[in-house]
Amino acid sequence: MALPVGLLGLILLAACGGPSPTQDSVLGFPPTPVGVVSVPTYEELGDATCEEGRRLQRARLRGDPNADPTVWVEKSYGRRYTVLWPRGAYATFEPDLVLYSVLGSVIGREGSMLDLSGGTLPGSDLLAVCEVRTTEF
Repeated sequence: MALPVGLLGLILLAACGGPSPTQDSVLGFPPTPVGVVSVPTYEELGDATCEEGRRLQRARLRGDPNADPTVWVEKSYGRRYTVLWPRGAYATFEPDLVLYSVLGSVIGREGSMLDLSGGTLPGSDLLAVCEVRTTEF
């Protein structure tokens, strides 16, 4: 039995028209939702960067969708640091900042106090963060 060309086209579109998997979804991580703000991650510099300076730092989470970078932290004395977050982290503005882990759990919200394990990169205001613990939402 021959299928009409239009019906065959619909079947092919349904079978092949879905989005292609992202690298994260192929590796077992949930894909980053559409419409979120990507944040820089430390793996771009290599895992060793994070391991070298593992020390605990406390800072407040801040963000502005119109700023560059859109997400940063501030130390208690007011110094602002750009953060290289752990792999897969992303942010939304709902309307205020919400920062998520690769698994989709909330790391923190605008103004949250975070304990950050990592270290600053020599000669910069970049903070490579290995682990994050929220101490105050």
